[in-house]
Amino acid sequence: MFLVPVKTLRELRGAGREKSNLLIEAVRELEAEHREEAKR
Repeated sequence: MFLVPVKTLRELRGAGREKSNLLIEAVRELEAEHREEAKR
């Protein structure tokens, strides 16, 4: 499991707000899936 700081994504140069929000959402979904798998 890897964690990506939300602040870093928002501070990236050239990344629009929409794109960073998409990345943040994708990371949250991945983390949720990892947590579910870890419970099994």
